[in-house]
Formats: sequence, structure tokens, C-alpha cells
Amino acid sequence: SDDNVIARALQILDTTPADFTFIQLGGPDAAGHNGGFDNRYQQALRKADNQVGELLDAVELRSRRHPREDWLVIVSTDHGRDYWGKGHGGVT
Repeated sequence: SDDNVIARALQILDTTPADFTFIQLGGPDAAGHNGGFDNRYQQALRKADNQVGELLDAVELRSRRHPREDWLVIVSTDHGRDYWGKGHGGVT
């Protein structure tokens, strides 16, 4: 689950000097495929936004504890959406 992904990522950020960490949150994608741009999708986006905020707070804390580390955070989707919000959106 996304909650488990976030918990594990926070643990890694706290304890591991990883050079690269990749996480995937599937909640918004699943909600979009199931209901398009409906209320569940909006809720999933808000939840993912809060979760990314938790991760960014942890990165900020880590960067204060380890000032020699140089951080880059990239947030991206795996695909766009079609007009109705359910499909993959063609070439996006």
C-alpha cells in the first residue's frame, strides 16, 4: 500500500545514506483508472500530496543533519490521462 511505501521510505531517509531512492505511489493512478476525475481521484491526489510533503520534510531534516549531502527530488506521473480521466492520455 502507499502507506507502507511511505513508511519504508521515511525509514530509509532516516537511517540509510542511499545514493538513489525510487518510490511509487499508486493511489492516484488506481483511483483515476477506476473513476476518472471523480471525488475519489481528488482525495487520492490530496493524500499523495500530503505523503510527498512528509517525504520532503524528512529530506529537509536529513539535509540539516548531513549538510554534505546534495539532494534532488523529482516528482512525476507515469502517464497522462485521457479527456475522461480513465485512460492513459495518448502521447502524454
